[in-house]
Amino acid sequence: MKVVALISWWEEDPSWLAATVSSAAKLCDHVVAVDGAYALMPGGTARSEPTQAEVVLRTCDALGIGCTIVRPKDVWHGNEVEKRTFCFAECRNVVTPGQDWIIVLDGDDVLTDVPEDTRVKLELTDKDVAEILLWDRETWVKDETAAAARELELPPHSVQKQRRIFRAADEIVVAGAHFCYRARHGSETSWYWGTDDHGLTPALKMHEVRIEHRTKHRDKWRKRQAQDYYERRNALRAETTAVRLMESTSGEVVRIA
Repeated sequence: MKVVALISWWEEDPSWLAATVSSAAKLCDHVVAVDGAYALMPGGTARSEPTQAEVVLRTCDALGIGCTIVRPKDVWHGNEVEKRTFCFAECRNVVTPGQDWIIVLDGDDVLTDVPEDTRVKLELTDKDVAEILLWDRETWVKDETAAAARELELPPHSVQKQRRIFRAADEIVVAGAHFCYRARHGSETSWYWGTDDHGLTPALKMHEVRIEHRTKHRDKWRKRQAQDYYERRNALRAETTAVRLMESTSGEVVRIA
C-alpha cells in the first residue's frame, strides 16, 4: 500500500513548503505538488517563483520520498474546481486504484500528528474515506482583540473534523464546488466529500491524525488576496453545491447547476 500527498500551492514562503512536505513524509511515500494560481486570484500567475518548486524537490530528495511537480503554462481558468480535479488526475500516474491512498494538503498545511498505526488502519479498513482533525492556532497574542480574548477565556486553538484522506479510485472529479469529490470505482460511483445532500460514503474516524491549517498566520497582503478571490468567486457564482449529475451519450459527466 502506498500513501501519496497531494499538495496544491501557489506563491508560498519556501520555509512553509518545506514544512508541509516534511510533515507529509511522516505518512507518505510520494508527493504530487501542483503549482499555479486560480484565474480569479488578484495578480495570479501560472507559476510561482522557481525556487519554491526546488524546495519541494530537494525536501523530498532529502527525505527519500518520490516527487512529482507540475508547473502549468497558464493560470487555472476553472479555479479551484479545475485545479483540484487535475491534481487527482495527476495522482493516477503513481497510485493503484482501490489499494493506495491520497491525503490532500495545501501549502499552508502541516501534518502535525500521525500515530504509528495510521497506515495499518488505512490498509485494514473497508471504507474509502478517512476523517481527520483540522486545527488552527489562533492569533490572539498578536491581534488587537487579544485583551478581549483573554477576558472571554477563548481557547488558543479551533478544531474541526474534515475528510482529507481518500482511497485512490479509477477517477476522482471535483464537481460544482472545491469540496465536492465524486469517485468512480469501475461502474460504481460515490461521493467522497461534499454536503449531506450528496449522500456521502461513510468515513473512517481517524481524529488522532491532525493537520494544522496556518492560513491565519499569512501576511496581510496574502490574506487580502485570498479575501478578494473569495469575493470574486462568490459574486460570479463560480462554485455551487447544487449539482445534478447526468451521463451524456459519450459517457462523460455533464454538470448542471
